[in-house]
Amino acid sequence: MVKQVMNRKGFTLLEVMIAVAIIATGFFAVYSLHVQTLAAAEDVRFYIKAPLLAQARLAEAEGDLRSIKDGAGDFGDDFEGYTWKMTVSDVTNETLGVTAEKMKKIELEILLNEGENSYSVTAYRYVEPSDK
Repeated sequence: MVKQVMNRKGFTLLEVMIAVAIIATGFFAVYSLHVQTLAAAEDVRFYIKAPLLAQARLAEAEGDLRSIKDGAGDFGDDFEGYTWKMTVSDVTNETLGVTAEKMKKIELEILLNEGENSYSVTAYRYVEPSDK
């Protein structure tokens, strides 16, 4: 009897399946990394814009500190999705004494997409006494 030797050319199904599994795992890892990078870029974009928007809103509010009040709003079409909330209160501090009565505490919060990201700043401003 003569043995026939078959030349093996190509890959078995098992080898192909293993190769596809390895490639799929690699693609999934790259895709996950890409998604994380996009999310981080969006966060960075927010934390660059939010302090500038807060500074602009505080500058607007400081126009007349005697009549400044709590409020909320948005930044218009230029900054879609960005909103602000401002709380104004009197300062009470025994250490500051009479000076505390002439100060206002302004708490400002910048929000993106109804709280998806938030940035808060607290400012204390001296209010000139009104002439009586």
